[in-house]
Amino acid sequence: MENRNIVVLAIDDIKDNLISLKALVSQVFPEANVITANSGTEGLVLALSKNPDVILLDVFMPDMDGFEVCRKLKSNNRLRDIPVVFVTAIKSDKETRIKALDAGAEAFLTKPIDESELVAQLRAMLKIKEARAAKDSEKDRLAALVAEKTFELSKKQEEALRLLDALRESEARYKVLIETSQDAITLTDLQGKIIFVNNRKVEMLGYNDVNELVGRSVFELISPDKKQSLTTLAVELEQQGKFVGFITEVLRADGSTFPAELNFNFIYNENGKPEFIMDTMRDITERINTEKELKMAAEKWSKTFDAIQDRIAILDKNQNIIQVNKSFLDYCPDGTCKIEGSKCFNIVHQCDNSVIDCPFLRLKKSKVRETMQLVLNDRYCEIVVDPILDSNHDLIGAVHIISDITERVISEKILRIQYQIATEVVTADSVQALLEEIENKLATIADTALFTFAGYNHVSNSFECIFHSSRFHRAEEWISQNVFYQLVAENSVTSLFSIDDADSKPLFSRYPGIETCLVVPVIVEGTFFGVVSLHTPYKSQAYDEKFVALFEIVGNELGRFIEKQKMISDLVMAKERAEESDRLKSAFLANMSHEIRTPMNGILGFTDLLNEPDLSGEERVDYINIIQYSGNRMLNIINDLIDISKIEAGLMNKVDEDTMINDQLYFLYEFFKPEAEKKGLTFSYINGLPTENSMVRTDKEKIYAILTNLIKNALKYCHSGNIHFGYHLKENFVEFFVSDTGIGIPAERLAAIFDRFVQADVADKKAYEGAGLGLSISKAYVQMLGGKIWVESKVGEGSTFYFTIPYRKV
Repeated sequence: MENRNIVVLAIDDIKDNLISLKALVSQVFPEANVITANSGTEGLVLALSKNPDVILLDVFMPDMDGFEVCRKLKSNNRLRDIPVVFVTAIKSDKETRIKALDAGAEAFLTKPIDESELVAQLRAMLKIKEARAAKDSEKDRLAALVAEKTFELSKKQEEALRLLDALRESEARYKVLIETSQDAITLTDLQGKIIFVNNRKVEMLGYNDVNELVGRSVFELISPDKKQSLTTLAVELEQQGKFVGFITEVLRADGSTFPAELNFNFIYNENGKPEFIMDTMRDITERINTEKELKMAAEKWSKTFDAIQDRIAILDKNQNIIQVNKSFLDYCPDGTCKIEGSKCFNIVHQCDNSVIDCPFLRLKKSKVRETMQLVLNDRYCEIVVDPILDSNHDLIGAVHIISDITERVISEKILRIQYQIATEVVTADSVQALLEEIENKLATIADTALFTFAGYNHVSNSFECIFHSSRFHRAEEWISQNVFYQLVAENSVTSLFSIDDADSKPLFSRYPGIETCLVVPVIVEGTFFGVVSLHTPYKSQAYDEKFVALFEIVGNELGRFIEKQKMISDLVMAKERAEESDRLKSAFLANMSHEIRTPMNGILGFTDLLNEPDLSGEERVDYINIIQYSGNRMLNIINDLIDISKIEAGLMNKVDEDTMINDQLYFLYEFFKPEAEKKGLTFSYINGLPTENSMVRTDKEKIYAILTNLIKNALKYCHSGNIHFGYHLKENFVEFFVSDTGIGIPAERLAAIFDRFVQADVADKKAYEGAGLGLSISKAYVQMLGGKIWVESKVGEGSTFYFTIPYRKV
């Protein structure tokens, strides 16, 4: 049984399941030919064409479930004897099993499939198939015997009228065989008058008794519109003595018709002269319906294949194109190139050799799906190549699918640009810097050669250039009275102007070379402030809906940024006006951006790290915890900055709580380690106490703020070498330190380094960015905690900052 080439049909809508089934069956039955179908409809077509020995059928499929497929198989005379084994992941669903058996299934296999169970089931099904085949063979043998005996009967009935008694004697001998025949049998004279019919003929034509047919002309039983074909029948019958395979429409007793195949033979007398005609008739309704279904299925598949928008080609094992769908013909729009028979790279890439990293070449080795992404004709495409393997798992071809993923790629880029713009709004220090970054980001997906930001003068009703692309040298010349800007100023609504629009076309005459203009209003504090715009020599399709929405976000973010800048400017002005009388409030305003950046950088930095593709689940949880911690930290810092005004007034409170200083140092080490490694610095720390003794009673947030400021300064001023921090227990104090091998501090500045705004006021060309509040805040916090802070430094060798707090062990 296993030595012959058995055929197994596997039907499942999930390709991976089919691959697994095929591999498992091939392992168990190496000689087996496993064919697969992705749907019930395809499975029925393959069953009719391949006549498999066993069918492995999935229960749940989208277009036609396994129960319906099984019912159709069992209702088809050609397919009903094929054993069906349901393959399901449901192990104990009694209702499903009963439903499957009602549908006609012979057996069940449960996923994951046990190899021994599969062997047993397949062997059992093959035995069933062979038994049924033997039964059918016996039926065919009996039918052949009937035909043989009928022919013998016709020879012996040489003279029907004279040997009628002999015919009746023979009828008694063959009546059982004739009456049990599945074909309808009729005996007529040479004029077509019916002499004898079997019961099958009576039943097939819908009559009640043989006497209703005997004596009638056989031609009365042929559909009137098919009688012209009888001429051909008569000629060939006269020339050949028989006419086989005559297809016509036969009339039933009720007037309805059905298709039938008739075979005619002469019965000769002892002189060799034809004396009677015997015909056998077979109802071929089911066969014709099956042929129609097969034709419809083929047409449906062909239409589906051509309706797929992806470009699909079937390749042979040498990368030659065998068949393509309609979309693939776009590679040869004028029809001049020969697609079928060509190499796929000849048509797709217009080259004579496979491209670098060709997925087909990789597939020849791996024999599994291979993919690649590339740009074809300015469109982003994904190429997927699936192998076609024979029963020996040898590659015989491949399905080559090219999908246009431009929309997906552009959407991903737009989302990424939105995030980047939002980040720039937070970190940019000027409108000019923000717009330069925005232009760089937008240039990756659109033409930004004519990118402009213009402010609106409400008094003169004109526009003034604030920013324009460096490639756009005529901006100032025509921005002032730009008609597109004026239209947007009237309604404050985003507008896309195109030369194709009848209303807009006259306006473009003023701007030669421009065919599309996208203008977004910029609103600041509820008032029209100006416009941000893009102009291009291309049609309106240059800016689709997604890009317009993105550019509208640019306008909104720009308005928010200006509001923020205006707020900061207003605060600085207020600080300057009240500097002498309100120093603490001024310090808060000047220091706000400096202090907020620490937790904000944590949030943004670890948010970026979450996008890393190789990030483990544990790392992701750690990063999310850091982001949450930094968010809370930012809120605390804002509160601390507000509270700094209380320090000099003596109203600032410290909040003592149980603080594990070893945990704080570890967190700071993990937090700043990436930045130190990025600069190539050796970054380390030391705990001065074992963990069980490092729990102290102090203000945890202020300890964190002091160490954060000192480490940030070390990272800022250290460009090589190392940064080392930690603490030691000295008598009743914990002495913290942060040491670096940076540029050092001149001796004349050591005394003033903890004063506010010292860095900003020092006439040093090498001064680094910063408001100079970090160390003054740290000093205030240390004093509040009951300690002191100082620095030891040498120019060119580095610095070490120290501070102490009382050691109050918990």
